[in-house]
Amino acid sequence: MPRFGMPARQAVVGAVVILALVALAGVLRSADPLAKGALPTPLDGSSPTDAAALASGPTPGPICAGRFELPSGTSGRAVVPICTNRDLAVGDPSATRLVVVVHGDGRNAPGYFDDVLRAAATSAVTDVVVVAPQFATRSDLRGQGIDGLSSWSSESWKSGDRSRSDGDQGRVSSFDVVDALITDIVDSGRFPAIQTVIVAGHSAGGQFVNRYAAASPVDQAIRKPGVALRFVVANPSSYLYFDDRRVDDQGVFAVPSEADREGCRHYDDYKYGLGARNEYLAQSSTDLITARYATRVVTYVAGALDTDPQDPTMDRSCAARLQGVDRLTRARNYVASLTAIFGPGVLERHRLIEIPGIGHDGGAILNDPLVRPWLLGSGDR
Repeated sequence: MPRFGMPARQAVVGAVVILALVALAGVLRSADPLAKGALPTPLDGSSPTDAAALASGPTPGPICAGRFELPSGTSGRAVVPICTNRDLAVGDPSATRLVVVVHGDGRNAPGYFDDVLRAAATSAVTDVVVVAPQFATRSDLRGQGIDGLSSWSSESWKSGDRSRSDGDQGRVSSFDVVDALITDIVDSGRFPAIQTVIVAGHSAGGQFVNRYAAASPVDQAIRKPGVALRFVVANPSSYLYFDDRRVDDQGVFAVPSEADREGCRHYDDYKYGLGARNEYLAQSSTDLITARYATRVVTYVAGALDTDPQDPTMDRSCAARLQGVDRLTRARNYVASLTAIFGPGVLERHRLIEIPGIGHDGGAILNDPLVRPWLLGSGDR
């Protein structure tokens, strides 16, 4: 049975107050410290920044005040910070949808949490549970004087790798955390009206969601019937491919040249392909992972101005470069690859939305009117 940490004060902010706060202050806050987010920090595209600042690397932001303890049966005790707009231990019979938003490279979960709340307020959506898990590093936690929580390396959380072994904290996959959050919230009986679950992420969070959608059998683990599972993958640096072909500069989907393969021997290993998978993904065969992803409903979001091939926040490894020169090209190539692998019928479930006038800006992307229906579940088929 999962356990949720709750500060003493209870949530008292309703939809009317949320809308009023957005209108008056332009910043959405909950009165409950558990639900409290923070202004987006200038990391990983959460808000516009200059290249020089980004090149210096992400700076840890605040840690979410809420706590989620994974159920027993995992490999030891595991507790992660969460931001949420509902008391998950109490529930809400009026909530009909759940949005799990995954932060970017800066691990700034409070900023992404606030971004989704702003989108909900703008769209007048009041029946949504928003949860932002935070995959903090040791230095993030120590910098805030916090201990007793699970931590990951700055890269491992993005791919579903296991957490570090810290104190009494067991090692769990970051994908296990989202599995546990979804299944507990949906199946607990505390949110009986939830019928739609959306897992969304921008930039490094988009990388996470793309891999999670392929790897996780969470839809089979949910006991409640009729729950729709949806994914939003926004502006990631790279994608998970399902065979060893890539789209070349001429738009041809084929195995890379011998020279390219020689110069990038591990281009088709995980996280870019299905070779050398981690422990979480190794629980499923390559055929099952591939077939699972074909059935997912995924909205890919690409900023039409996210086209800088020298962006210091973009993955520029040889494996990533084989997917395209910039993020927009990589998004287009990926959808083209899905069509080649699964046939044109896959586009009934996988769609690409290009957002004009926006580059690598998570706050702008998540609040764009073309994205909000898919982010909040109102655009589901």
